[in-house]
Amino acid sequence: MAVRRLEQSRALNALQANDAAELGRHYAWLAWRSQGMPGESAGYRSISRASYLDAIRIRPTWGFAWINYAEADLLARGNNASTHFALRRAISLAPYEPKVQLKVLALGFSLWDSLSEDILEGIRDTLKRAVRVGNDVDSIIRLAVQYKRVPDIADILTDKRHLDILEKLARPANR
Repeated sequence: MAVRRLEQSRALNALQANDAAELGRHYAWLAWRSQGMPGESAGYRSISRASYLDAIRIRPTWGFAWINYAEADLLARGNNASTHFALRRAISLAPYEPKVQLKVLALGFSLWDSLSEDILEGIRDTLKRAVRVGNDVDSIIRLAVQYKRVPDIADILTDKRHLDILEKLARPANR
């Protein structure tokens, strides 16, 4: 029902980037929800990717749309140059947007070995910036441990509580 309303709203106002991005989010959720049915989830992923691309065409400087497009592209088509390009754009366009920072780190850590040095530098800068402003550092620590990026975060953390969390989560028994 919500998707139909968004599609109607999108049809009435084709220049509304928020509607396109929201449609992308809903279709991404539908893809996640239908993972047991590969054909159905692939179709939803494709629509999600196209919706985020529409949002980017309307508002090309919106980091939120770029990072969500990167994720949708990765899930729909796999690790490729357009995913890397979108990740690079998100890093440069929304360096201080908290939700973009977290998704940049999640995607960046997961794709680390396939990324170019300039994108890796952007991810390191995003990591430093996110920790410095206190953007959900506990989640960032969990991501770093999950993707084996502990050395990248260990030198950045200064708060004892965060260092304790990192030490506890990075122990071999916790992996």
